[in-house]
Amino acid sequence: MRLIYLWTTRIILAIAVAGILPVQNNASVLVAQSKKQKAAQASKYAKRGNTKAKKKDYKGALSDYKKAYQLAPSANYKKKVQQLTSLAKKSSNSSSTKKKPSKKQMAQASAYSKRGNSKAKQKDYAGALKDFQRAYNLNPSSSNKKKDSTTHIHLKQTGEKCSIYTHQGKNATRFRYSHY
Repeated sequence: MRLIYLWTTRIILAIAVAGILPVQNNASVLVAQSKKQKAAQASKYAKRGNTKAKKKDYKGALSDYKKAYQLAPSANYKKKVQQLTSLAKKSSNSSSTKKKPSKKQMAQASAYSKRGNSKAKQKDYAGALKDFQRAYNLNPSSSNKKKDSTTHIHLKQTGEKCSIYTHQGKNATRFRYSHY
C-alpha cells in the first residue's frame, strides 16, 4: 500500500512539473495587488516629502523621496531625489559654517565685551571697537554685533578714522586708527 502511494505522488508531481496538469497560480494576482499597494505607499511618502521640502527640511524630504523611489521606481521620483540631494548638501554646508561657540570662547567673548564697555565709557571708542570685534569673532551673537556697530557709529561721530581688517583664521582683528 505504501508503495502505491509513493508512486502515485511521484507521477502527480512529474505531471505538475511538466505542465500537463493544470495548477492554480495565485502568485500573479498577489504581485499585482502588492504593486498597487507599493505605489500607494510611495505616493504617501512623496506627499510627505513635498511638505517637508516646503518647510525647507531637505534631509527629511530626501529620505521620504528615497523610500518612495525604492517602493515604486520612476523617473519623477529619481529626479526629485537628485534635486533634494543637492539642496540638502547646500543647506548642510550653510549650517555647518554656523558652529556654536564653546564655553571657553563664550567666556572670552564676555570678557572682551566687558572690557569694551569700560573703554566706551572712557570714550576710547577705537579700543572699545577693537574689543567688541574680538568678542564678536569669538561669539557672533546679536548683542556683540550691536555693540560693534554702535561703537563704529561713535567713532564716525567723534571724527576718528578707523580701518578694520578682519580675518577668520585665528579670530583675530587688526586695527589702524588715527585722529583728524
